[in-house]
Amino acid sequence: MGIAIPLALGLLVFWGVSLRNTLMHKEPSQPPSPGFPMSLWPLLAGAGSLAMFAEALALIAGDVTGAVQVSFDAVTVLGLAGFDVGCVLHAWSVETRGRYATSWSMGSNHKLITGGPYGLVRHPSYLAYFLMIIGVTLVWRRWFTLLPWAAIPGYVVISRIEEEMLVNKFRDQYRDYMNRVGAYTPKLRLRKAP
Repeated sequence: MGIAIPLALGLLVFWGVSLRNTLMHKEPSQPPSPGFPMSLWPLLAGAGSLAMFAEALALIAGDVTGAVQVSFDAVTVLGLAGFDVGCVLHAWSVETRGRYATSWSMGSNHKLITGGPYGLVRHPSYLAYFLMIIGVTLVWRRWFTLLPWAAIPGYVVISRIEEEMLVNKFRDQYRDYMNRVGAYTPKLRLRKAP
């Protein structure tokens, strides 16, 4: 059971915090904001994410039963670390944003969240999914672990649509945030010489 425990702990954190946030901030569901196109991109993101979760659960079950053999080497450790960092990052972003869960269902009182992981990157939840997808691929290293990668372009397009909506809602406040904070990687701030 070399890989089952870190994968299961990551999923427990991911789903535990997500469920807690959903129960704490249960509000009547809102339709997507006007201007958010329902298209192939959310379907790609969702299907890829579901495939990643299915693969992670299959890895756990296979490791426990002995049906899946994974070599425990540096690449596997890197994959497990990436997966767990992704799970924790997602949980941190969910906890930080609280009831302001998604910008595509912004109400009139929607608040712009720029603290916590949102002070490091603008899309920590999407970055978390990227890390989890890469992590599963590095652990299992089979062709079918490439299927969840379809989620990545889906999330990238969704984030661009959300950013247009956020610029429309928060104007210069969001533009300033975009200038200071990178989308998926932190922006390096070099000090100017005196």
